[in-house]
Amino acid sequence: MKSQNKHPEAKLPSDSDEKRADRSERLRHLDTLGLPATEAEKVVEPSLDSLPTAADDAMPAIHDDRIGSKTFVPNVALELYEIAAQQGDAQAQYSLGLCYHYGEGTLKDPFSAFKWFSQAAEGGHAQAQYSVGVYYQQGIGTEQNSESAFKWFEKAAIQNQPKAQHELGESFYHGRGVEKNPAMAKKWINKSYVNGNKRASESWDNYELWKF
Repeated sequence: MKSQNKHPEAKLPSDSDEKRADRSERLRHLDTLGLPATEAEKVVEPSLDSLPTAADDAMPAIHDDRIGSKTFVPNVALELYEIAAQQGDAQAQYSLGLCYHYGEGTLKDPFSAFKWFSQAAEGGHAQAQYSVGVYYQQGIGTEQNSESAFKWFEKAAIQNQPKAQHELGESFYHGRGVEKNPAMAKKWINKSYVNGNKRASESWDNYELWKF
C-alpha cells in the first residue's frame, strides 16, 4: 500500500465578516446553480458482474453535475470549498473530495479525495458515505477493505442513498464484507429500485431475487 500523501493544512485567513459573507454566498451559488454536465461527460456505472479495478478510471459510480458545468469555475470553487471544508462544512468537504477525485482546479489526488470524503462521511453526508464505501471497495486512496466498504454503504443506505442501497444488496448477495444473505439482498435492491436506481432491476432479474 502506498503511503498517504501529506498536504499542509491551509490556515484560515483573518477576513472581515463582509468578506466571509460574500465568500459564503459564492459557495452557495456554486452548490445550487450549476448546470448539468453533458451526456458525454457523465461517467459510466460499474458493471454488475464485477467491480472496476484500481487500474480503471477511479470511481465511475461517483459523479457531481457541478463538475463540468458552465457555471463551475474550478480554481474559484476549490478555494471556496477548501475554506468551508476546513470549517467543518460536510457538503464542502464532499465537493472538495470531488475536485481531488476528478482533478478539477487541482491535480488528481485519490488520497486527498479519500480524506475529504471521509470527513464528510463522518459528518453524516450520505453521498460521501457512499463514496467512501466505493473507495474502500476498490482500494483507491486507501487499502481495499470489504468490511469497511459494507459499513459505509450501510450508513448511506439507511439515509436512502439509492446507489448505496444497491451496493449493500450486492454485498449481501455476494458476501462482500458480510455473510451471504439473499433475503437481505432482495430487501436492499428492492429499496434501491423504489428510490429510482434502474440498475437495481438488472440485479433483481439476474439474481432472481423474487425467489427469496
